[in-house]
Amino acid sequence: MIKNKRNIFFAAMLCAVSLVFARIQPLPEVVEAREAKARLVEAQKPDRSSFVFFRENFASGGYSYVYGGNTRIFIPEESGHIGEVAVVFELDPVDYAGGAIVLWGTEYDLTDVFPTGALEFWIKGESGGEIGHVGLADNEMVDGIKTQVLVSFDRYGGIKPYWTHMSIPLADLGRRGSYWNARTQSLINNYFKWGNVKEFIVTTPRGANKKFKIWLDDIKIVKDRYPEPSNLWDPYWDEIVEVIPPVPATPGADVNELTMIYERGVVREPQRTSAYGGRTVFGQQTAEGSDVANVLAFYLDGVEFSGVTFNWGRNIDFRNLRNNSGGIAFWAKAVQGVTQVFIGLNDNKGDGKSVGTTVNLNDFGNLDTGWNYFMIPIKEFSDDGSFWDEATNSSKPGVVDWSRINSFSITSNRFVNRIRVEDPVKLFVSRVALIEKVPGYIDPDIFWDAFQSDAPDVMINDFEGSVGEEWMAISGEGSAISVRQFVHSDRNLRDKYGRAHLAIDWSNNDWAMANLALGRRNVSPELSNWSGHSAVAFDVFSNRDEERMAVTIGDGNRQEWMAIVTLNRGWNEVVVPFRRFRKMAYQPPEAVSSNRLELGSVWEMGFRPLEMGVVSQTLIDNVRITQEPKR
Repeated sequence: MIKNKRNIFFAAMLCAVSLVFARIQPLPEVVEAREAKARLVEAQKPDRSSFVFFRENFASGGYSYVYGGNTRIFIPEESGHIGEVAVVFELDPVDYAGGAIVLWGTEYDLTDVFPTGALEFWIKGESGGEIGHVGLADNEMVDGIKTQVLVSFDRYGGIKPYWTHMSIPLADLGRRGSYWNARTQSLINNYFKWGNVKEFIVTTPRGANKKFKIWLDDIKIVKDRYPEPSNLWDPYWDEIVEVIPPVPATPGADVNELTMIYERGVVREPQRTSAYGGRTVFGQQTAEGSDVANVLAFYLDGVEFSGVTFNWGRNIDFRNLRNNSGGIAFWAKAVQGVTQVFIGLNDNKGDGKSVGTTVNLNDFGNLDTGWNYFMIPIKEFSDDGSFWDEATNSSKPGVVDWSRINSFSITSNRFVNRIRVEDPVKLFVSRVALIEKVPGYIDPDIFWDAFQSDAPDVMINDFEGSVGEEWMAISGEGSAISVRQFVHSDRNLRDKYGRAHLAIDWSNNDWAMANLALGRRNVSPELSNWSGHSAVAFDVFSNRDEERMAVTIGDGNRQEWMAIVTLNRGWNEVVVPFRRFRKMAYQPPEAVSSNRLELGSVWEMGFRPLEMGVVSQTLIDNVRITQEPKR
């Protein structure tokens, strides 16, 4: 019996050792099975290296919504680039349109991802070159506000008619976005909730595209794609508290302020502001010695065409001011290096076409780092202005309605001020008022009403000879223009127009001009001295039913002046009185400012087509100086 028990014990020990050995060295098929199971478990875990909005379908339970006309989002079969399918955003180009992919029952916390992460996707357009914006929206259930952060597709290479990969640093989207305030009908800046990201969005402005249809695939947010920008956590420009010296109390005894547009206090309804151009923002500051905000602070992005519009909330009739030497006046100061800023006045006719007209602020005072008082005669703002046409996504010429002025604007062009690219173009303005009269101002109409001369017409150019180097055609990158002599065979035209005209062939998408050199070519004084005349005249043939064209004069001080004329189809005889010319906002560096049209030695004259997105030909003949017809 005892012997049997001993055998049982040794057998049990042998079995245990065998089991341990088996555990230490499992069979190969067992190892493979366990590894496969581990891989399956790992694959089923949530992917925390990226945050997906679309991959073969919307993120689990996700859905889409659209707005604007006939906009739609859909997923066609066999449309994908990475996988089987892609998602299509087809936005209505005749409306403000957009669409979003929305997470269902969840949100992404990207607080730690934001500094170095990226929004990435594959994209292609139906035709390429589509204009639009892409970005994210946060969860409005958190605080009742849905804030969006958007960037332009063009900033990252644009949309091509073939698949390309786009990677957008989240830091470029920024810490702050905006939301639409339906009550004020304006966008309001607001901090983006990076801990509550809910939507991927695509938008396009009204009229920016003839058609907008794009495919997107593998839309996701990834971690650690870019270095964290060194200025990511810097305060926004309008959050900086400036140290500003006291604003002078009053402009002086010879200035009668009729209407105060802004003096002090926080800007509130019905007053409002709007900004455009890169990082441009508006703020308010409190100067030393004041207990409330009393300075309008404009922070313009110097690397963009940028501006801020200050709407005072009602229409004001400027006609009496304009005809009686009245003006708009204010205290202003800038920072070192800011020398070129424009101020504009804008009308409100209620048709969605707000026509604005601008002047160079430096023409009416010394813009420097100290407070200076600027008085700008309303008459110095041209009747001829421009408005933004959303149908063509371009600026169009228009005529200002002086009975319905509702805002002023501060604007700047790209790279014209000598400041660091990371710094704003700063302008501080206070005590904005309409004044009864601008002391010492001579209304050009008064001057020309008193002008008397019996000097006969002088032909500047009838183009019967060759068109040589005295004519120069120049344009922006998006336009083209050329000049040549055009010899016709129509005998019926010869008595009035001779055998030849100047042909200006042009396509205009930004700017183009044809200039006749006078002073630069050392022509006879008879051709460059226009002081004995009161108008310039010419004959012009237009191929369009209604065409607006600018006539320009570079005067003896190299100042540039402009008047706008409207042409009908066919031949037009145009007389432009010198009283109609207004100084252009842009002036060449060599210009000597006198705010008077110096006609004693005219440097050049020219013609500028103003119609955008048009290819055409204009014929010019019989350019001459003459006397203004009796009024």
